Amino acid sequence: MRLLSFPKYGRTEVWIAKFDPDIAQVLELTLNSTERAHWRKLHFEKHQLRYIFAHGVLRTILSGYVGVSPNTIHFSATSFGKPYIDMPEADPRISFNMSHADDLTIVAVTLAQAVGVDVESVRPIPELDNIARDYFSDAERALLQSSPADLKEQAFCLCWTRKEAYVKAVGKGLSIPLNSFDTSMHPVTKGRSLNSTEHAPQIEGWWLSDLTLPYGYVGALVVEGVEPKINYRNWNQIYSRIAKTFSDAEILAG
Repeated sequence: MRLLSFPKYGRTEVWIAKFDPDIAQVLELTLNSTERAHWRKLHFEKHQLRYIFAHGVLRTILSGYVGVSPNTIHFSATSFGKPYIDMPEADPRISFNMSHADDLTIVAVTLAQAVGVDVESVRPIPELDNIARDYFSDAERALLQSSPADLKEQAFCLCWTRKEAYVKAVGKGLSIPLNSFDTSMHPVTKGRSLNSTEHAPQIEGWWLSDLTLPYGYVGALVVEGVEPKINYRNWNQIYSRIAKTFSDAEILAG
């Protein structure tokens, strides 16, 4: 039984999940053998737990749309490595993308539209200007240089998430040079259209939106088509509500 309704066309659901080490221990049971092998290769426990949490969050969200247990969600990937749900039970129109940074995981879900999402924690970046010179467009660098000194790291991270979200939406990874397209927006602008490019000629256009995230984080969303209506959902609240009624084993069983 599906617990979540599909987003209507033109709407995007953005799930926000705050890291919880106790929940991460439970979510480890939702991962497949490949994911478990990956987190065991990570050297530090904090990185292990955050990997488990992020991928477990993704699985619990998608299981709600598909109507199966989180640990039975089966993924395949395109030739460029973009994952998609590969199950006969799943509506092929479901499109999703996930990103995580430090204590925050975000998952975007759309219907019949390509989507990409990215989140970054704002932090000191020693090589900021050099990175911008190599990977930003002229307009993006100009906006970065015009930013107040105390907001320069935030401006950089925001621009980076915009570029990553676009690349993830197109689904061709870093085969797309980051300096080959422009995502610059005036600081008070929350969104803009992006023209079709050679990287995705079959798509007529894209829409870029900055996301409203907890303090210390910035993020961006790119969807195929025109400006979407974004519905923010708090994963922790929904998980807590379910946990009051069911045991961990029952949650994982769907």
